[in-house]
This record gives sequence, structure tokens and C-alpha cells, in this order.
Amino acid sequence: MQLLHHLYNHLVLHGDGEAAPDADPLDALRGSLDRASAKLYETRQIMRADLGLTTAPPDRPQGYGVVYR
Repeated sequence: MQLLHHLYNHLVLHGDGEAAPDADPLDALRGSLDRASAKLYETRQIMRADLGLTTAPPDRPQGYGVVYR
């Protein structure tokens, strides 16, 4: 949750197109977004397995998730 909070706060700082002086560069946030996406996928898969809805492994498949343009 801390990672998501960090991302949200810094993305808000970039939201108007003019980053505040204490905002991380967007390229640095991209790495954090990748990590957060992988952790959310893992959490979802573990929860689904716990409910008996899937037997898929918790690791996110290569190329699945966030797409940058």
C-alpha cells in the first residue's frame, strides 16, 4: 500500500503538466508502477487461489500488465 500511496502522490504532482520541485521524474515512477502492477497481480492471484477460483501461479506472465506508449 505504501508503494501505491507514493505513486499516487507523485502522479498528482505531475497531474497538471508542471511537476512540483519535489516530484520524482516520471521515468523513475515508471519503475515503481511496474513493481506495483506486479505486486497487485500477485495479490489478486493469491486471493483467487485461496477462493479456489484458479490454479495459476502468482507470478505475472511476461508482457502482461502495464503498456507504455
